[in-house]
Amino acid sequence: MARQRLRRLVGRQPAAAPRLPLVHTTDSYRFLNAFEDGELMPKACNVFAGEPLLYFFYGRPSYRVNSNEPPTSLDHYLPVCMLFRAESVQPIKRIFPFDSGACDNELYDNALHRDMNLEDFGLEPSPDTPGRVISFFLALRKII
Repeated sequence: MARQRLRRLVGRQPAAAPRLPLVHTTDSYRFLNAFEDGELMPKACNVFAGEPLLYFFYGRPSYRVNSNEPPTSLDHYLPVCMLFRAESVQPIKRIFPFDSGACDNELYDNALHRDMNLEDFGLEPSPDTPGRVISFFLALRKII
């Protein structure tokens, strides 16, 4: 059963302003394909039972090279970051305050209780939520 503590705490916060863009990062080959096709195509997700999803970060680019690919200097693997207004990315399926794939791969285990799971950190899937996360952590910083 997913806990809702963080969702409730974040939901009480005002959204920080200004609203920053959402960032989708891909490689240059996939970017050219999306540009020609006029759309981004969701990919099957390992974390969420093979669901086809697009991942976005809030306010900053993040790019992790696919660990299944060997190191390369080929230009078509160069990263490309696309910025989107939050309102233009609909529907939002899930929001997490961190990299859900890293959590699923147990990279946060040294910071989490062993009974915590990814769903405990699921937040309201709304364009205002990332700004509420920022407000929450700014308020927390003042307390500490």
